[in-house]
Amino acid sequence: MSSRSFVAMLAAVLLELAPASSASADCAWVLWASPPDNSWYRVIEGYETLKSCDLRAAQLNKEASEKAKTQQPAFVHLCVPESIDPRGSKAGGR
Repeated sequence: MSSRSFVAMLAAVLLELAPASSASADCAWVLWASPPDNSWYRVIEGYETLKSCDLRAAQLNKEASEKAKTQQPAFVHLCVPESIDPRGSKAGGR
């Protein structure tokens, strides 16, 4: 790959990521639940800050890991900006 192609590709990636990173600082956060195999996702609730979302996700994940001592955890919880859907693009057949 030539250095010109590399620079063009890097610029395209950075331009694609820039709006997402600046938007995530201002947007709400969504707590999602998924089974351990990530076969599907479900919205749990929304939060104004990442900190409050992460605290709730940590609490739910701790509860799930305590249950896992006797059985497989039912869900994994994660926080993402409301502008991002962890299920991927709708073009994938959803």
